[in-house]
Amino acid sequence: MLDYKIIEKNRCQLGEAPIWHRNNKSFYWLDYIDNNFFKYNTVSEEVESIKLSLETPLGGLVQFDQFNKFLIGAVNGIFLFDFDKNNSKLFLDPEEGNKNIIYNDLKIDNSKRLWVGTSHKDEKLPEGSLWCINRDLSYKRIDTNFIVSNGPAFSKDGKNIYFSDSFNRTIYKYNNSKNLDLIKSEKFYEFKQEDGFPDGLTVDDNGNIWVAHWNGGKISQISSSGKLLKEIKLPSMNITSLCFGGDNFKELFITSAKEEVSESDFKKFPESGSSFLISPDSIGYESEIWES
Repeated sequence: MLDYKIIEKNRCQLGEAPIWHRNNKSFYWLDYIDNNFFKYNTVSEEVESIKLSLETPLGGLVQFDQFNKFLIGAVNGIFLFDFDKNNSKLFLDPEEGNKNIIYNDLKIDNSKRLWVGTSHKDEKLPEGSLWCINRDLSYKRIDTNFIVSNGPAFSKDGKNIYFSDSFNRTIYKYNNSKNLDLIKSEKFYEFKQEDGFPDGLTVDDNGNIWVAHWNGGKISQISSSGKLLKEIKLPSMNITSLCFGGDNFKELFITSAKEEVSESDFKKFPESGSSFLISPDSIGYESEIWES
């Protein structure tokens, strides 16, 4: 087990969607269930949290601008949130009021388009989709029939998109294109039952894909050719997501959940619900934001 630093011990019912904010030298993340928004300043090493008024469960998180505005996925749409003022307003709802759907992970590609995964609210029916939102706020459904979706993540050159079909333990790869009609998918990697479920994704500077494993107690690194390179065990059963950040993007911030962890499992995974910081022998790169 690689050395790790605990940022918030057992704090999150279901931590999610970590991002790195370079200007603030801070990691931000959400509690999917408890409606909390966290900020960890890597200079002061202090954690700040605020309670949101959005309808839960929450989903993805991306930077909207260089300051303290963010886009957050929630039950009934994607919201523009001002961290300093603690207020939000609806930004967009591609699912157009579908009450069976929740918004999950958000990411922005090299063309400044917002990619959004949605999931079935009760995690029973294949009604989730992968959406792309253009700069003019028009949007297109790229793929569908997912029970639970996670990711997406992009190769550094922006040519490939990786996306978790969590319920089916599969990561898909899509060719990214300015013409959305030309985007096609292929199966990239399929996990075994003992691996748990692929959750959040990120990509390092060498093009390797890092995977959080729900019900797996680990993260894994997979090469761009689909070869398993390494696994790192963690003392949390449900690892939810991860992102690179810190000085020169040498640190990997990892979120986890204590949701669906039994009392006996908690004894085996005593840091469930904690957030971790590790220094793997890989570096990341800066993510795009909606407004430059």
